Amino acid sequence: MNEAVQERVLKTLDEVGIFVDNTEEDNDLTNYIEDSIQFMSFVVKLEEEFEIEFPNELLIFDNFKTLDSIENMIQQLVVG
Repeated sequence: MNEAVQERVLKTLDEVGIFVDNTEEDNDLTNYIEDSIQFMSFVVKLEEEFEIEFPNELLIFDNFKTLDSIENMIQQLVVG
């Protein structure tokens, strides 16, 4: 995983009150997200942080399960 992307994603999680104690790439982040409001806050912050917009079809809870899956989506959206 790209360390810079990982750090930015973890910073974004922290900003919306999602505190992850284990930052391994395959760690299930959905265990730390308490509700849909917190999830959407995280998505909006990610969009702001990376200056991207997630298409509606990607806004599925399971797509945001791991740092690796989030990085892959971000890279696809940034590269286009």
